Amino acid sequence: MKHTFESAQEEWQADKNILEDTIEVVKMNLAEDRLTHESDAQAHKECGRVSAPFCLLGVFVSNVGCST
Repeated sequence: MKHTFESAQEEWQADKNILEDTIEVVKMNLAEDRLTHESDAQAHKECGRVSAPFCLLGVFVSNVGCST
C-alpha cells in the first residue's frame, strides 16, 4: 500500500510540474501576443495619420507610408 501511495504521489508531482510549465508557456505567449497587438495597433494608427491628408484631398493613394 505504501508503494501505491508513493507511486500516486510521484505521478501527481509530475502532472503538477507539467501544468506549471504549461502555465508559464501560456503566460509568455500571452505577453508576446499583447506586445504584437499593441505594435500592430500603433502601426495602424500611424498609417491612418499618414494617409488622412490624402483622403481629405479626395485622392486615393494605396498604402501611403504603410507596410501593412
